[in-house]
Order: sequence, then C-alpha cells, then structure tokens
Amino acid sequence: MHAIRALLVVIVLAAAALGGPAVGAAAAADATDCSFPRTHTDATGTAVTVPADPETVVTLNPSAAQTMYEIGAWDEVVGVSTYADYLPGTDAKTTVGTGTDDATVEQTLVLDPDLVLAPNTVPDSVVSRLRGAGLTVYKFEAAADLADVVAKTRLTGDLVGACERADARADRMERELTAVEQAVADVNRPDVLYTFFGFTAGEGTFVHEVIETAGGNNVAADPDGANASGRTSGYFAVNPEVVVASDPAWVVLNDDEYDRATVPSGPGGVYENTTAFRAGNAVVLDANEISQPAPRLVDAVLDLVAALHPTVYETAIRDRIGTDESTAAATTAATTDPSTTGDAPGFGVGAPVGMLVVAALLAATRHWW
Repeated sequence: MHAIRALLVVIVLAAAALGGPAVGAAAAADATDCSFPRTHTDATGTAVTVPADPETVVTLNPSAAQTMYEIGAWDEVVGVSTYADYLPGTDAKTTVGTGTDDATVEQTLVLDPDLVLAPNTVPDSVVSRLRGAGLTVYKFEAAADLADVVAKTRLTGDLVGACERADARADRMERELTAVEQAVADVNRPDVLYTFFGFTAGEGTFVHEVIETAGGNNVAADPDGANASGRTSGYFAVNPEVVVASDPAWVVLNDDEYDRATVPSGPGGVYENTTAFRAGNAVVLDANEISQPAPRLVDAVLDLVAALHPTVYETAIRDRIGTDESTAAATTAATTDPSTTGDAPGFGVGAPVGMLVVAALLAATRHWW
C-alpha cells in the first residue's frame, strides 16, 4: 500500500506543480455575506452557482475533506475519496474512490450530493460527466503557496455556507504564520532537504514555502542543491551525490515512508557524509499535513520550526499562538547515534520515476489531494 501511495503522491504533486493558475487572494470568500445563491468561477473556467446552502457534499480529495472537517462542516460530507480515512468519522461516510475513475463517477451519482468539491488533479472529463448528470461541481485551482491554502479555506467555507467558521480557521492560520515569520526573521537558516520516496520539492510548491517559512533554506531551490540538471522548481527526483555535495544540515521526511526521526544512510551509505546524518538532524512530519493544501499544512510549519529553532519556538511562538502539544509537537526531531541508522530506508526507495513518465500517468492516477 505504501508503494502505491508513494507513486500517487509523486504523480499528484507533479500535477499540482504543473497545474493551472493558483487559487489567489481573489478567490477568498466575502466575509460579510454568506447568503445563497453563491457563484464562483472555478479552474475549468465555469461560473459555478451553488443555488442554496448545501446539505450534502462529496469531496473528491483528502485536502477538501480535511478542510471541511477543520471548518466545522464535516456533518455535511456524505462521500470522501480514497486516503481521507485518517479523519475521524470517515467510516460513516461513503468512499467514492480515487476521484479519477468510473467508480468515482458512479458512486458520486448514487449519493446525489448538493455539491461536489473536486481537486485540481481531478480530470476535467470526470467533472464534465458529473455536471452532465446534473450535479453541481466546483473544481479547485492549484495552491502554489501558503496564501493560496488560506484563500482556499475561505473559499470552501463560502461554497458550503460555513463562511464564519472558515474565516475563523483561516484567520488562525494567518496568525500562526505571522507569528512564525516574525520570530524567524533574523535567525540563521540551516540548509534543509525534504525528501519523499526519492523525490523533493523546489520553488513554486507549498512544501518549499513550509520550509522557508519555518526558518529553513530549501536546498532543492538551489541549482546545485538536489539534482544534477539544475532544476529548482516543482517536484523532481533527488540525486544523492548532489545532495551530499550541498551538505544539508537537516533532512525532513514524512510518515508515509519513515516511522522514526533518523537520517537515512542513503544508497551505499552516501548520506553518512552529510552534516544532517552526523548530527542526527531529522524531522518526520505527518504526511497528511505536509502533502495536502489544507488547514493542517500550517501545523507542519509549526512542527518544523519547533525542530529547526526550538528556542525560538518556545520563547517567541508557542505562547503567542496559544497552541498545545497536540498541534505543534516540539519533539519531532531526534538526535540519535548515527551508527544506529544504517538499516533505515534510503532516499532512493523505489526507482526514481522520470518526469516524462509521471506526465504520462497524470491522467490516470491523480487523487492524492
């Protein structure tokens, strides 16, 4: 299952990086008016009108489901996509499939929801089929940065009649991000590599913004940081030798692939030559936070800044945001003996998938977000 999910993560992240225009501030909901009908132009260029406050909603990706949960509209959700099962209560909802296949269309039509929330990775053909059957479908544009995720949260609330709760959740996200940004403004930024199943994230991705906002320097945004081609944007395969040369001080992982905060030794033990390995500087983030453009992405920022800059977090962030241990685990970093990490999986788990292959697979398997 992890291997399948790994491929899907890579494919969908690539799709998001290559997707249409970002959500943008213009997509944010009007906080002063939550009456219906509501009309918003979506990623397909369609002016989508929601005629009345929807009582039933189907989410075709985990991030939409997470957003509905976080804005207090979870009771309206009657159908969720594959991999949204980490949210409480999904066992009482219908799983409609991947969001990309015939089964998704069929299951969604059976539920006959008032509104369908579709990620940018859902093919337009699926959206068209659902609309052709009479359903109201809103397809989200890609979220390229944290501001887009905040705007997407407000927009979701606007679409489902939860404006005040969505605005409150988005306001909290902005307060937390502002607190972090101000606290790390003058810190020394360590070089950081985020890796998942042999891939990494460069500029133009919300993962990049998580690293930079948390006070790190994303080595994948450097032409000589993570691959031999000089690529600095989007999602791409890691070159181990280039990573060793860039010598990151920290390695960030996610718990879909790793269950302990230790720097993997890498293929042939190559990563044993990095500062991160020698110091045992690793952070394992919740994959459902770092991989989804939804409210909990800010929790990934808090977890990461707590690991990279623990003193700053404790003295200048924690009390200011009023968070607790459950939302910002300051213990995600481990300083273990590097000699114990030899059996940890390396960065190159699974053969790196060529980006042309990824592009060819996009139409068939885009369902992570």
